[in-house]
Amino acid sequence: MRDFLLVGLGCLMVALVVADVFRTVLWSGQGAGPLTGAITAIGRRTLPLLSGDRRLRSGVGPVALLVIVATWTALLLTGFTLMLEGQPDAIRTSGTKQPVDWFERAYFVGYSLFTLGNGDLAPATDFGRVLAVAVSATGLFLLTLSVTYLLPVISASVASRSFASSVRALGDSPEDVVLGAWDGARIQLDHQLRDLAAALGTLAEQHLAYPVLHLFQSSDTATSAPLAVADLDDLLTLLDGVDPHVAPLATPRRQLRSAIATYLETYGSEVDEDGTPTVPRTDRLDEAGIAMVDRVTYERTLADLSTHRKRVRSLVGAAGMPSR
Repeated sequence: MRDFLLVGLGCLMVALVVADVFRTVLWSGQGAGPLTGAITAIGRRTLPLLSGDRRLRSGVGPVALLVIVATWTALLLTGFTLMLEGQPDAIRTSGTKQPVDWFERAYFVGYSLFTLGNGDLAPATDFGRVLAVAVSATGLFLLTLSVTYLLPVISASVASRSFASSVRALGDSPEDVVLGAWDGARIQLDHQLRDLAAALGTLAEQHLAYPVLHLFQSSDTATSAPLAVADLDDLLTLLDGVDPHVAPLATPRRQLRSAIATYLETYGSEVDEDGTPTVPRTDRLDEAGIAMVDRVTYERTLADLSTHRKRVRSLVGAAGMPSR
């Protein structure tokens, strides 16, 4: 009975890892698997505890990635070792054919898991032979898919910082962006807004596919994607107060706001309506001779966007960044 339970428990542990890797890596559009999701959730709960140190917060994401891969490896190692523990005669020494202890079984599993061969131990039964093949195949599967998972996550993290840098390059504030794009007749931001909408849409899809990306937070305001998203939303809000005849085209503005909304949804309950939105300043635009809509219309627009803008500012707080 004990041997049966050990084999069964080992099978469950291996199956859990395989299911988690499949859900997280191969079926990434559905979010993380149970193990990866639990580790990511712990990371999210850890971030608020580090609110005073952005450098420490920036290390949570990389540590979480290492923990995910280490958890997969540890559970596979433990699961297969338990299976061999339930079949004591399955593995013996290669030369003397002596039985082995639990440590040697773990050594055999580890050696096979990383596809290094069997070492000085060898399968002695059909169960042992089948398990040796299963361990090697699973090890190859784990190593390949771990790399498949790590590379796009790291790439998406770099793309997130690049996106933030692109937003910051437009100007230090929404007013600076508008004044920099003003040519005396029209605000020339159509192409920039369209490109940023596409980049942010891709970033949002990456966050949906790899929720662990939420844990990759920049220690620098210039490369913080959540802060860049908030700045873009402030820019769109400011442009809502500009006369449509001189403002950028409505389509790229609508595309960008839709991308912002999608990005917000990837954070789920981390963003709420407790944020305090900034009040757009239009005095510099007035001084530059940029035509604006009437005040009543603009205030009505701000009221309609109030809930959305509160959630955007809440996103900045969730990222541990100061509001500007």
